[in-house]
Amino acid sequence: MSGRKGDEGVIYVGHLPHCFMERPMRCFFSQFGKVLQVRVSRNKEQKSRGYGYVKFASRAVAKIAAETMNNYLMFNKILKVSYLETWNDNLFWHGCEYERQPTPHRAIYREEYNAPKNEEKWEAEMETVKSARLRTLGKLKDLGYEYEMPPLFYHAPMDGNEAENTENAEGNETESKQPYLCPSVITY
Repeated sequence: MSGRKGDEGVIYVGHLPHCFMERPMRCFFSQFGKVLQVRVSRNKEQKSRGYGYVKFASRAVAKIAAETMNNYLMFNKILKVSYLETWNDNLFWHGCEYERQPTPHRAIYREEYNAPKNEEKWEAEMETVKSARLRTLGKLKDLGYEYEMPPLFYHAPMDGNEAENTENAEGNETESKQPYLCPSVITY
């Protein structure tokens, strides 16, 4: 259970400020003595959970650092630091010291949604929309409402070169070639 290979000491650092991650933590705690490893706990999106661990080369240095830094005000946060008598061997796994950037889930979804669709994808999307509309009509009919939804016009997917609104020979603007009731682009 005790992951000691000699005279090493580990401290727990809680209530971490937003900007106080692996590299700044290593630099800051190196003023007390030799820092062997630093780990900041992160969630599945690679964002900090607000606590971390620092492994020192000496137990005495770790105890002094924990005693000194407990209740220390840093960037409007009061650090909670304590010395760990025992710790798990897997506390400092290989690669835990590297800062990881959060995964941009929103940007990935936006790129997938706005990517040009081929004929098969458009057909599948239109079938999904049609079945959802039919389910809604069925539920409304069960409740006693007679409602006729506006028709869903389907056009072939647009090429990237075509304009959203094209003009006739007379100069009148026609409707977009995107399907009716379907958003064309997500932006946020």
